[in-house]
Amino acid sequence: MHERLRFELRQPELYPLPEVAWRILCLTSDLETDSRQLEGVIDRDPTLVAHLLHRANSAQFSVSGQVSTIHRAAVILGNRRLRSIAVLLSMQGVYGRSKLGQSVWEHCLAVALASRELAPHCSVRDSEEAFVAGLLHDIGKSVLDRCLPGEYADLVSSAGTGSLDLLEVEQERLGIDHAQVGAEMARHWGLPVHLEETIRLHHAPSEAVVDPTGCALVQLADATCRRLGIGSVAPSRPVDPETEADPYFLLDPEQVAQICATVRPLLESETAYFGIDPPAAS
Repeated sequence: MHERLRFELRQPELYPLPEVAWRILCLTSDLETDSRQLEGVIDRDPTLVAHLLHRANSAQFSVSGQVSTIHRAAVILGNRRLRSIAVLLSMQGVYGRSKLGQSVWEHCLAVALASRELAPHCSVRDSEEAFVAGLLHDIGKSVLDRCLPGEYADLVSSAGTGSLDLLEVEQERLGIDHAQVGAEMARHWGLPVHLEETIRLHHAPSEAVVDPTGCALVQLADATCRRLGIGSVAPSRPVDPETEADPYFLLDPEQVAQICATVRPLLESETAYFGIDPPAAS
C-alpha cells in the first residue's frame, strides 16, 4: 500500500466527520416516534439551523406559512426528510474543495437523489435512508483525494481512459480501493452497520448480509446515473441496470430511466444551491 496512505489511514482522526453529521447519522431508531433528539442536535449548530430553515421555506417544499423553528420544520417535513436534509447540508465540507472533490460531491448528490426516487419502486420503504446511503456511498473517494492530492486525481483520470476499471486501478496502485477506505472511515466514525456495509459493498451487493436490498438499490442508482450521464466520476466498469436489478428488483431499464429522468432537474437545483457548476447535459 502507498506509504502515505498507510500512515494516514492508521490515523483516521485526520478526516473527522462533523459532529452534528455524526450525531444525526446515528439517530435512526427513534425518529419515527420522537423528534426531540434530532431537533436538539440540529439546534446546537446555528449555521445548520439557518440553512435548514432556508430550505424549509424554499419553493421546493411549497410550505404554507413561514417556518421559523426546527420543530415546525420537523412537523412539516417529517423527521426522516429533516434528517436527510440535515445530513446533506452538514456533509458538504467533507468532500473537499478540489476539482475532483466537487465532482465526487456532485456524483454522490445524484446517486442520493436517484436512490430516493427509485426506493418506492423497489419495495424499499425508507426512501430517506436510501438517500443518505447514496450520499455516503463514495465517501472513500474523497478521503483518497484528500490523502493523495493530485495523485489520486491522476489515478481517476487514467481509470477513465484505460482498460481497467477504477476499483482495479486503485487496488493495483494503492493496494486498497475507495469502497474499502470508505467502510474503514465509517467504522471509525461509528456509523450504523447498514451504512458501513453499503459503502463497502455498493459494487458487490450480492455479498451483503445486513442490507443487501439497500446495497443493490444504491448500485442501481449509481449505474443509472452513469448511464444517463448524470454526476459521473471516473466510474467503475459500466453496469447494465437491467442485469443489476435482477434478482433484487423487477424493473426494466426503460422504467428505471423514466424514474431517474426526474433526477436531473433535482440535481440542477441542488448544485445551484451549493454553488457547484451545473451538471452537463447528456
